Amino acid sequence: KSGGISKHWMKTFNQALDTPNWKFVESVVLNNILFIHGENGTAERRMNNESTSVVQGHLHSEGYIKYGVGNTKFGMQVGCGTNMDTYAMVYAKDSKKPFLGSGVIINNVPILIPLT
Repeated sequence: KSGGISKHWMKTFNQALDTPNWKFVESVVLNNILFIHGENGTAERRMNNESTSVVQGHLHSEGYIKYGVGNTKFGMQVGCGTNMDTYAMVYAKDSKKPFLGSGVIINNVPILIPLT
């Protein structure tokens, strides 16, 4: 839109992915844990600022789990799910090497899974 391309040529996520019944959201809270793509900042900062557990992606070069005071909240940064050889990462060819990872929560315990 900001590049001046007509809306006629643009597709929604649902159209591009052929998923007419999916609802795309920026974030969701499940079991008092904020899951967010993460445009600004880190999972640790968001955990501290919002006093809630956070699972966040987007920050391609970092993967970690950090606990807040009393170990009652955590921030899990999961890195990204694609490597630098993919078309999706062409824009970041001069960036730091990505941390390829995923995360799961089992009984409110974060588990970071590095991908190889």
